[in-house]
Amino acid sequence: MAIAEAVRRLHDILPLRGRHQQLDPELLEVHKAILRSFVERGYPLGKKEIADMLSDTDVTTALVRLREDDLLILNPESGEPIGAYPMTMENTPHRLVVNGHQIHAMCALDALAVSPMFGMATQIDSRCHISEEPIYLRQRRMEILEAQPSLDVHVGIRWQTPTTCAAHSLCREMIFLGDRNRTKEWQGSETESRQVFPLHEAIEFAAAFFVPLIED
Repeated sequence: MAIAEAVRRLHDILPLRGRHQQLDPELLEVHKAILRSFVERGYPLGKKEIADMLSDTDVTTALVRLREDDLLILNPESGEPIGAYPMTMENTPHRLVVNGHQIHAMCALDALAVSPMFGMATQIDSRCHISEEPIYLRQRRMEILEAQPSLDVHVGIRWQTPTTCAAHSLCREMIFLGDRNRTKEWQGSETESRQVFPLHEAIEFAAAFFVPLIED
């Protein structure tokens, strides 16, 4: 029940699936193709490739619609796609290796979503938000194969309404914590606004939120 409530809470703040389902069929396929391109080749589709997928809609109009729905992050200078939740080409503390490609996740929860989304093994290199101690995870779908410093790694979320796109606000408050002691230090008495999840719950949460984006 706690996971279902967390998924609903995140949907209320960042309704990616609802926005995804409101796209017309052509733009829906564009969005899913951009998501797949991150893991298939290590970087997103470009404007020219996206334009070739569109029949009537102008590519700039299509990309602006996805950006305004906060489904896509665009390079502010070139207008090219650089991020689509949960993955990005922007530098973040959460590095991923998937299908032989190195990319980044927008946050700790996003990092755990990629393997169940695409059915591919991932390696995650990140750090504890409190101690800055390195965190290394190997994941296969819903299973953690290896965890350093230990399986006691947690994910912390400071709930807030995004002030800009979620990738540059809310996501920066979705973090890895090295162990229970770091978790308690970070959470303090703010148990309502700062919620923590052990790894197995965080993976379940991430999968429930993100997998529908590739299946719809």
